Amino acid sequence: MSILSWYVARDFLRYLFLCLLSMVLLLLIANIFGNIESVFAGWREFREFLDTTVQSVPTILEIVLPMSVLLAIVMTFTGLNRTSELLAMKCAGLGTFKLTLPILAILVPVAGLGYLNQNYLYNALRPEGNRGKEQLERNEWRSEGKNIYYFRTIDSRKQKVQHGFVFRWRSQPFRISEIVSFRVAHRASDEWNFRQVTTRRQEAGSWNFERVPRLKVPASEFPDVFQPFELDARHMPLFDLSRQIRQLENRSSLVVIYIVEWYQKTAALFAPFVMVLVGVPLSQSHARRTRAAGEIVVTIFGGMIFWIGNEIFLVLGKGGVIHPFISAWGVNILFALLGLALMRRAR
Repeated sequence: MSILSWYVARDFLRYLFLCLLSMVLLLLIANIFGNIESVFAGWREFREFLDTTVQSVPTILEIVLPMSVLLAIVMTFTGLNRTSELLAMKCAGLGTFKLTLPILAILVPVAGLGYLNQNYLYNALRPEGNRGKEQLERNEWRSEGKNIYYFRTIDSRKQKVQHGFVFRWRSQPFRISEIVSFRVAHRASDEWNFRQVTTRRQEAGSWNFERVPRLKVPASEFPDVFQPFELDARHMPLFDLSRQIRQLENRSSLVVIYIVEWYQKTAALFAPFVMVLVGVPLSQSHARRTRAAGEIVVTIFGGMIFWIGNEIFLVLGKGGVIHPFISAWGVNILFALLGLALMRRAR
């Protein structure tokens, strides 16, 4: 690598580090002000906030990485353009492609680190995955036939129900004929295991009570109350995700979600390189300081459009509206076409 290439690479690395650091800090500060009451409520709340903040860093890095790459490219070449160094490099025989080679070389490990951040650092900071309160469905009512079911807590991951009631109705005359309550119900492969079951049955105008510590019921005689559980495909390593897709293929409607996330991982690896196509011509359009500031604002706005558009495409793909490949690669393709158009115009 020539001296000029090292010079460009050094500037790009400096700006990339500053952009990543400033964006992460900006989002973390916004998070602090958004939860300022709970942060300073006590030491316990403060420790929980710090734990949640650390766990959110990989997600923040995943969001701001393409935007930071784009902004660092614009700032690098805008600075060289403002001091006429870019013009001198081109007069020395360095074209646009040669000037971007050191940046492309740097982006190879950057894309690799982005993959490690999404699929390994995220999981390392969350050893329990997505387990937690969000996995619990509470106060659920269901009606099937002449039975009405109430479940206070449903844990789909553990296949367990806590504090449930079954109300059985009689049509002639219309009234409750039986109430069955249980403390815990656990779903096995082909049966339900109930604990602390109480049955109240109306017979001959009076209620009879019956209590049993345990009860087993075939799975076909009790409703399947669990929501289909979706693994965290977004942060699953590529080869593990491929194996999961093969297992679910032709057996679950959720497989489209995993296919979309598989394509998303490959698209995320190439997203920083797509930013080069947009950032290089955008930064060389003018040399004046006022125009350079405007280009930086446009760059930040463009990075936000990239992130928002990517999320919209992913939602459409997971809903089956568009093909999984288009869902994951659509924004990359659109920005690549925009970059090629800008390069052609810059010539």
